[in-house]
Amino acid sequence: MSRRALTIAAIFALAIVALLVWKRDSFTTSDEGEERAGLQAQRRGESAPGVAPLLPPSRLGSSAERPVGAGGTVSGRVVDAVTGQAVAFVDVVFGLGTEEAVASADEDGHYETFLAAGTYSIRAIGEGVIAGPLPALRVIPSAKLSLDIPVTRLATLRGKVVSAKGRGLADVEILLRSDTASGAAFPQRGEIGVTTSERDGSFELQVPPGVADLEAKIGTTTVFASMPEVAAGATLEGLRIVMDRRGIMRGYVSNPDGGPAAGAEVMLSYRREGTSAFENRMFTTDSAGGFLARDLAPVEYVLEARHRPYAPSGPQHVTLSPEMLEVAVQLELNTPATISGRVVDSAGQPVGNAQVAQVWIDSK
Repeated sequence: MSRRALTIAAIFALAIVALLVWKRDSFTTSDEGEERAGLQAQRRGESAPGVAPLLPPSRLGSSAERPVGAGGTVSGRVVDAVTGQAVAFVDVVFGLGTEEAVASADEDGHYETFLAAGTYSIRAIGEGVIAGPLPALRVIPSAKLSLDIPVTRLATLRGKVVSAKGRGLADVEILLRSDTASGAAFPQRGEIGVTTSERDGSFELQVPPGVADLEAKIGTTTVFASMPEVAAGATLEGLRIVMDRRGIMRGYVSNPDGGPAAGAEVMLSYRREGTSAFENRMFTTDSAGGFLARDLAPVEYVLEARHRPYAPSGPQHVTLSPEMLEVAVQLELNTPATISGRVVDSAGQPVGNAQVAQVWIDSK
């Protein structure tokens, strides 16, 4: 075949390929066209004809692009728990796993939202109000649920954070404690019960009505304070939190014969706030068997002493409180005893190289 004939054949083949590509891009199935139209309309906030709208991100459905039929409608009013009157502009938050959907009440206290099927936790918070514990809500497909949300008026605490000499302290974080009855009764999520003191030490804090148990923190110093009971919607003025109220523990360790245990190790343990973990501080007794622990928060401590060749002392519980910030404690080492025996498995056969330890109950 001549060179001219080969060139003409190549041009003809390229033309056929171009025509096929054009046809593929110009024609789609009706399903593909509707899907594209729906996605484009969704980006514009519209609904395309013949395409079911997808659940928007705030409604907990976009991740799986579930259609409307996969959930139900929840509506109701936000009302004052005491008077029953409508409360406006409250956010009602529905939680499903790690996601949340928010429905905001209008000026008449009415809210309405669509939720995907599932079981939801509920909380509500608005300007000066918060909901107490609410039962879980189960949403099934095509459901139309009516649920009124009672909210409680918050109380306001105003006061100052000061040093032991009365000087106002700035940047002190003040928290409503969640490990007490009053704090645990209301879901917080950081929206209430948290503030920081101003330059002169002044603070204002919104809390649920009742007795407010507070925690004030700055640096490594933490102080717990219980405020007087305050009614819903009321304001309590003139409160003071003294930050430098730290405790002292003086102790003495003796040998089994009553003499001083010089050089004994003393372990002081306390539970880390809000956890089950313990922090430990170590001290060594002086020649008279004494030790001194300063800068202690008003919490419960566990003390133990050990000093060879004696057996350790038993754990001793000591509590410092804001009313009693200095205590004295005595620990006594024990005369060593000998325990002997055998380690066997469930069939009674001896187990070699097993480690055996004797530990005091409640030892840290």
